[in-house]
Amino acid sequence: MRSEFDLIEYIKKSQTRGNRLGTRALVGIGDDCAVIPKDSESDLLLTADMLVEDVDFRLGWASPADIGHKALAVSLSDVAAMGGSAVCSMLSLGVPESLWKSDFVEMLLDSYSALAARESVELVGGDISRTPERLVIDSTVIGECPRGESVLRSGAQPGDAIYVTGSLGGARAGLALLERGGDGPGSAPLIARQLRPVPRTGVGRRLRELGLPSAMLDISDGLLGDLGHICSQSGVGAELDLTSVPIENGVAQAVGEGPVGSGRFEGLPQPLLTAVAGGEDFELLFTVPADRIASVPDQILGIPLTRIGSVTARGGIEAVGTGGGRVTLAPEGFDHFRGSDL
Repeated sequence: MRSEFDLIEYIKKSQTRGNRLGTRALVGIGDDCAVIPKDSESDLLLTADMLVEDVDFRLGWASPADIGHKALAVSLSDVAAMGGSAVCSMLSLGVPESLWKSDFVEMLLDSYSALAARESVELVGGDISRTPERLVIDSTVIGECPRGESVLRSGAQPGDAIYVTGSLGGARAGLALLERGGDGPGSAPLIARQLRPVPRTGVGRRLRELGLPSAMLDISDGLLGDLGHICSQSGVGAELDLTSVPIENGVAQAVGEGPVGSGRFEGLPQPLLTAVAGGEDFELLFTVPADRIASVPDQILGIPLTRIGSVTARGGIEAVGTGGGRVTLAPEGFDHFRGSDL
């Protein structure tokens, strides 16, 4: 069975065969945003994200306000990953009749607009239609970046250091809690990481202004999967220090502390697996050239920056564990058609 990313590659290749827009775009399919020249001083950033009921959220635990917030947040995170600033958005909704007859859509829009106001993003258009059963949301965000300064996935070089913002595993642990009913000591912050992600827009811009990242993306598919995207786009490999991966507080209590019993990650502690393969944390993963490592601050806007590895010339992702042993990990992330290994 083909994967989601196989289809993306097929689309990418098909669009390079004589497509006129493809000759205008500075960056097309395959990065967090498309980059289109705007004027002599700036480029446009364009990104789109789709959320589908019972695939990306469930009405049993996500309120209309949660869904409206997340619909915009995931697109803002893409702009953050390019080091840009979001300017405006478009929102399209496919709404089943059962929700249309309530105030559900109004509550969703109010939450979307509240985040848009905090991020100074104007909603300028979109579309509305009816769906037979499930809610479908498509969020498009247009941003800007100084001309030629967008941070791509393809700039990592051997010897670069690998960093991550914040901490990982919280969103996947929050999902596990929701699947079990949602309550428990310390559950609220983890559930919030799943339902109300915070895009690192200010951090992404500041990293770009400081001239630090050689490559960057946001962690939506999981650390391993997204690091794999950087390696693939840059033609490099990575050595990941598993002892340095910052794990969100409360993850161990939510998912258990024992080792994984079987599968590709057998023997890996469950909290660590949740952090490296869980996804939807929407933190920033970035690489820094060796001569710029000394300039990396401990934090930006109160968000910690943690070094978790190095870029290598050899392909693949090699991980170093607590005992110093090495293991090669498959750079696979969440796939909407295959699901998760967790």
